[in-house]
Amino acid sequence: MTAPSASELAALRLDRSTLLEVRDTFRARLEAVLSGADDEIAALPAWLPPPPPGLAGQALVVDAGGSNVRAAWVELPAGGGGLVRHAGPVHAELPRDVDAGGLFAFQAELAAELGPPPGLPVGYCFSYPSDCRPDGDAVLRRWTKGVAIPGVEGRPVGAPLRAALADRGLRPGPVRVLNDAVAALLAAAWTAGAESECVGLIVGTGSNMAAFLRRPPDREARAVNLESGNFRP
Repeated sequence: MTAPSASELAALRLDRSTLLEVRDTFRARLEAVLSGADDEIAALPAWLPPPPPGLAGQALVVDAGGSNVRAAWVELPAGGGGLVRHAGPVHAELPRDVDAGGLFAFQAELAAELGPPPGLPVGYCFSYPSDCRPDGDAVLRRWTKGVAIPGVEGRPVGAPLRAALADRGLRPGPVRVLNDAVAALLAAAWTAGAESECVGLIVGTGSNMAAFLRRPPDREARAVNLESGNFRP
């Protein structure tokens, strides 16, 4: 491959009018999706409201996305003051040559290294296209990012992780599954305060956004994973 010429690079630059056109097109398509008239942008509901003022407590967090798995035992202290890490994060490369049981066992073993106390709620950041359910679990639509572990697509991912954690004697609390864009949105809202308007933005192997939106029949704003990488302006 040869490097692009100066003229080719100049042709790739976006001027202000083009950026505004992209913005307006994205807004129009998002409004069409929320009204049920389009499906280019998935707009998957995460069933999570903005974090309430004074939110505090400890949690076990597990993050699976791309090529790595991470885990940490963290706390949001009462009265604010920033995140407290009690243990971790620990991380390891996501295994590719396992079945569904092996995948969740691997993540549970990583979390067990932290020595968390029993009963902690589990935040499971699972960054592949999934349908979140009102009960907190999520069903994997399809693998992406080069991952193709059998026995996971079309099935819940939170319940088997909780079972794998229990098998290792961790006695986990409830599990809530969300993706990285929604996690970024919640972190921004917790940091900035309930009255702030926030967007969760992921720029890495791919890109994605999440926002608090009102989608019928909900009257309250809830986190929505836009899967905006599908947007083609």
